[in-house]
Amino acid sequence: MAEQERWTQEQDQQLRAALGTLRHDVEAQPLPDVRFVMARGNARRRRRISIGAAAAAAVLVLGY
Repeated sequence: MAEQERWTQEQDQQLRAALGTLRHDVEAQPLPDVRFVMARGNARRRRRISIGAAAAAAVLVLGY
């Protein structure tokens, strides 16, 4: 088994700094409008239903 590299304090500090920057960037972004989120979810749901209906129709046609 290969020897594992030990996690150093310097690596920990670098990771914490990078994650801190990422957290700041994420928190600075405003939340999207609820209507946009709902519309996107509805579009995904309609797409899933239409794909399921198309698959069911294909099974019926192939079975006939």
